Amino acid sequence: MTLLSLIFINKITAQNIYQVETINDANLKVFVTSDESQADLKVIEVGEGEAVKDGLWYKVSTPAESNLKVFITTNSSEADLKIYYVAEKELAGWSNSSKRNLYQVGKK
Repeated sequence: MTLLSLIFINKITAQNIYQVETINDANLKVFVTSDESQADLKVIEVGEGEAVKDGLWYKVSTPAESNLKVFITTNSSEADLKIYYVAEKELAGWSNSSKRNLYQVGKK
């Protein structure tokens, strides 16, 4: 695999997340659960260039840099996706793979 191929793959799979202030600006409504068994996706925040698989989120400072614009809701019933924060990268990933299609929104 060439370096250019690796760069292209990273651009497609990178999860650059921007948190919006209003629900209407979001691609995805997210509820953060404290119960791991209720999560659709287990997430950990990572540094730039490390968001190379589902659940590894790199928070960016502008909407233009993002793949997904998320709104964090306090109401689980209005959420598209329930996430649970994990402490290690190896634990990040899908618990409910039927929600995987939500990541098509805003993908670069």
